Amino acid sequence: MRLRLLILVWLVMTAYSARAAEPISIAVMEFSSKGGVTPDQMDALSDLLSNQIRSLGNFKVIGKADIRSLLTMEEQRQRLSTCDDQSCLAEIGGALGAGWVVMGNVSLFGKTYLLNLKLVDVRAATVAGGVSRSIKGGEDELLAALPSATKQLFDSVAAHFAPAPEASPSVPLAAVAVDKTPPEAAPADGLRRWSVWLALSGLSLSLIDDQEDPNSTCATNDLKDGRVGFGLAATVGYRFNPWLSLLGRLGGEYVFGSRAGASRRRLTVEPGLGLKITVPLESWVEPVAEGTVGVAFMNDDSQEGGSNLVTVSGTGLALHTAVGADFRLAEAWSMGVRGGLAFRHYFSLDENGDSTSAQATVLGVFGAISFAWVF
Repeated sequence: MRLRLLILVWLVMTAYSARAAEPISIAVMEFSSKGGVTPDQMDALSDLLSNQIRSLGNFKVIGKADIRSLLTMEEQRQRLSTCDDQSCLAEIGGALGAGWVVMGNVSLFGKTYLLNLKLVDVRAATVAGGVSRSIKGGEDELLAALPSATKQLFDSVAAHFAPAPEASPSVPLAAVAVDKTPPEAAPADGLRRWSVWLALSGLSLSLIDDQEDPNSTCATNDLKDGRVGFGLAATVGYRFNPWLSLLGRLGGEYVFGSRAGASRRRLTVEPGLGLKITVPLESWVEPVAEGTVGVAFMNDDSQEGGSNLVTVSGTGLALHTAVGADFRLAEAWSMGVRGGLAFRHYFSLDENGDSTSAQATVLGVFGAISFAWVF
């Protein structure tokens, strides 16, 4: 009898734990505006709001794309275009299976944005909480204010209202938000600023075209052949907003080949600065584009039978452009893939330590894979 009682208690506790771990469903409606804000900007704000809510705790966010797919075109026209009161929002939230509905609107008056957020309790069909912000400045200030306004909204609801049906009745909404998000896990504005990348180029193909120098044929002729090799780069980035980051890059490349029976080796070291453009999406992948400008330090030598024949070195301008995507592996880790072009121009070349008037232009293609730590 005691064994049966223990088994029954264990089953009840297991079911209770599974119930408590279920996420709270929240539907995020599209932003509206009374003027001064474009539809594209409102879409971006809706995406940022959804991502911020996900970072606050154990929430299952139903975004605008999910809402559009669940509602028919007629329902979208009738509901989404005119729905601005709590009873209408509660009706949509119930149809979507959400316990809460978040709605926001933003308008521009002169140089001041007016941001309003409200959260509706679907069960009670009442506004559980609301936040209003007057934001002076441009779009950057608006983007910086939205995450903190979202956190303020959910903090107020956690302190005064019961949790949504998906959460365990004995676990308050405040505990879900606080326990799942330690204060040090995310900045106050919700945007992780600093990141460090380590990139490894799997293939680097160089095609070289030089200006001829009649006084130094060896420098120009030995550099003309195409090469294959590999590269390694370390990058530090600072993210100004969800779209733009500043990059500091230190890269190196080693390529090899042969000419007239002699093996050729070229090592290039390149420090530089650049920009990264990110397309923020409500998913685990983000398209990116990067460009960096820097200085290239090159040393190229040939060997035959283990003996050095000639060494060519030079300093020039380096330009790297790449497109690709970043994939989120965890909260603070991501993986990226890139493909792009590397352009280098050496304004003067030294041959065996002697200056020449030869110049070299290098055009290369590369593919790279990188791992990033974001903090």
